[in-house]
Amino acid sequence: MSLPAPVNRRHSRAVVLAGGDGTRLQRLKQFCPIFGGKRLLAHTLERLGPMFPPDHTWCVLARDHEQFDPHAIVAFFPSDHYYADNVAFASAVRSALHIATEYPHSLILIGGEADSPEIEYGWIEPGRVIVDSRTARLHRVRRFSSCCRREFPRL
Repeated sequence: MSLPAPVNRRHSRAVVLAGGDGTRLQRLKQFCPIFGGKRLLAHTLERLGPMFPPDHTWCVLARDHEQFDPHAIVAFFPSDHYYADNVAFASAVRSALHIATEYPHSLILIGGEADSPEIEYGWIEPGRVIVDSRTARLHRVRRFSSCCRREFPRL
């Protein structure tokens, strides 16, 4: 499978969300060396490197950073997530960036299918399919359920 060509890198930005305060898990995961001896934040920056130039990658730690190109398609990436398949991740991000150019007034979320219910995290319930192509499937969001509720998501 070939990857879609990147969106104009001059107008693409990545925002890495690393501002969590560790209250839920009692530690700052983004700064912990959990996989392969590297911090999750380092994994995130490494994964984004092939798609976003370093000067177009911002890490949000504790304060808001507002520095926007009015034509920018901005992508936000939590630093406390781990992905074993960086090629599949890059393909999903590139597809989402292309879809964002076609739906400029939409917020595009990339989600993975859960193996089992996990009430400590929120989840997105997909709605009807908007785009179903060889490289991407885009759904409306039917509902977002936040973490820590006692109902389980239906898989």
